[in-house]
Amino acid sequence: MTKPTFSVLAAFGLLFATNLGHGNVITANSGSFSDVSTAVASASPGDTVVIPPGTNTWTQTLGVSGITLQGSGTNSTVIVDETPITGNGLPIINLSTTPTFTRITQLTIIAGTTNCYPTVSAQAGNAAAGVRGNIMIYGNNPFRIDHCVFHYLTGKPIHVVSMNFGVVDHCSFQMYGGANAMEVFGGTGGDNGLGDYSWSTPYAYGSSNALYVEDNYFSSAFKFTAIDVFDGGRAVIRNNFFQGAFVYTHGSESGQRYRSARVVEVYSNIFDYSPTVFDNGSSAITIRGGTALIFNNSVTNFYSITSLQDYRTTDNSPYFTPWFGATGLSGYDSNSAALWTGVAASTTNCLVAANPGWTNNQFYGCTVYNSNKNLCGIVITNNATTMWFMGSASPQFQITFTAGDPVVVHLVYPQLDQPGRGCGDLMTGDVPAANWPHQASEPMYFWNNTLNYNYNPTAVGGMGYSAYPDIALGRDFFNSPMPGYTPFTYPNPLTLSTNFVVTLPPPLQSVTPPTGLNVQH
Repeated sequence: MTKPTFSVLAAFGLLFATNLGHGNVITANSGSFSDVSTAVASASPGDTVVIPPGTNTWTQTLGVSGITLQGSGTNSTVIVDETPITGNGLPIINLSTTPTFTRITQLTIIAGTTNCYPTVSAQAGNAAAGVRGNIMIYGNNPFRIDHCVFHYLTGKPIHVVSMNFGVVDHCSFQMYGGANAMEVFGGTGGDNGLGDYSWSTPYAYGSSNALYVEDNYFSSAFKFTAIDVFDGGRAVIRNNFFQGAFVYTHGSESGQRYRSARVVEVYSNIFDYSPTVFDNGSSAITIRGGTALIFNNSVTNFYSITSLQDYRTTDNSPYFTPWFGATGLSGYDSNSAALWTGVAASTTNCLVAANPGWTNNQFYGCTVYNSNKNLCGIVITNNATTMWFMGSASPQFQITFTAGDPVVVHLVYPQLDQPGRGCGDLMTGDVPAANWPHQASEPMYFWNNTLNYNYNPTAVGGMGYSAYPDIALGRDFFNSPMPGYTPFTYPNPLTLSTNFVVTLPPPLQSVTPPTGLNVQH
């Protein structure tokens, strides 16, 4: 099948040559929404609209495309977000990229008070209904958001909706927690935002073919996901400081028809989960689909550097439509022929069969499907008569057996979009044809990461690990450098237009939310 291609690298070269240049400078009469929107409407591609100093409340969404929207400094230009929060809320800025470089810089955005949750704990638990300070980014051309402060917002200050190749740098994300500071999606208009084109297009490691998140500061009053990658997203996350925060990617089970994250490169970051503020974190970086390079990160007070997960092996959830679980019957996966069929001999959480003649660990990593209960599970060990299974991500989908239940065993590998998989056939439609898309092996690589847990002696190494039997060391991931890999130019060339300096706050040793709020740790 012919795969679509993106002329991303060529587009970047053109932008560097033509679109980081000098247009007209238009200064808005004030920082009010009316005056700024009037100035933006009068601007031509390549122009700069300057927002004067002052604190102004906006109740509407500003559209920005092909220009630079520039405040007068993060301590001077402050936008209070009072847009309606019906549903998931309205963005404060829609950034639609065009062939002309688009930039937002030198602003502080803070949450308003109307319809906001009255306490930090309520906001943390209901952030999806109270999103504030949200910049939504659409289109397929480079952009830059830099030297901005997102001050104690309820979630998703930056949401990259489609496959954009730009940079977010030198920003400070001060969050309440409960929702993400950034969401990076990789859908396009051509695939209805599902991520199919990203998955059917090769990824060039160490190139501009990703969204770059570099030199930022993330903190929160609650532990939270700083950056969440999903829907074919491609992100390079480097040289950031994460206070009580982690990086997360979603698998294809997460959003029904939406696809998994495609690829992340995560390197040279500091992750600090200070026990004086937070409980110890589980993993600094979680990968639930696609591939990853993770190296040169310094991690303190997490249990691990990375967690590699594959929920479809343990859960056959109706929420996973149209892929469902890796039952051995889904045409979206590469399934073996049936390796064993029979019935459960007893009512239990493990599979007991009557004298089946199995050998020890014969079915390690295989999937068992119970058709009576419509549940599946992946085998972690077996002896001559019994198989045991990995725990489910959601307890209600844990495989169980009643005596007489019919079962079938398959080897389900590889699975759609699972960790360690890459480019494959283009899938289309609301419910694609149930065919394995021949995704190439694209292993993950982990190296030179530092883990300092509870101030014990530092450990240095790859730190890649997975409890899932279908994600195997030496096949799906390696604790060693990726052969032939060279990181992309640092700093990102899109940052070369910077002609000012903003000093961000130093890394916090503790988090002190604004006064008058009921904070529950």
